[in-house]
Amino acid sequence: RAAAAEALGQVGALVSDARVLAEALVTALSDDAASVRAAALRALSQLKGYADRALPAALRALAAGEDSVRVAALEVIAALGAKADAALPLLERLAGSDDGAVAEAAKRAAEAIRSARP
Repeated sequence: RAAAAEALGQVGALVSDARVLAEALVTALSDDAASVRAAALRALSQLKGYADRALPAALRALAAGEDSVRVAALEVIAALGAKADAALPLLERLAGSDDGAVAEAAKRAAEAIRSARP
């Protein structure tokens, strides 16, 4: 299922209207397996024009996900750049996390957002 989510993201990056793919990926965010949720988050971020779906999904994953899902969510936020500017206060809090992988991913995401600002 994780590979299928990744494939949807790759296909979606190539098509102009990926609404159906976006909906499938949003559904996959509810999967029981953390690897599927992480793959769905990454794939959703690859769909052009779907930052409005990717950012809320990533923020929800940060609140309730396992570490692998939280790191994937932070990678999504980093990829969104300036479109994820509203997430900066949360990223700054997560940068102080006791979990080293989450803290480092939060720092990278915050830097990506700051460097993408006009």
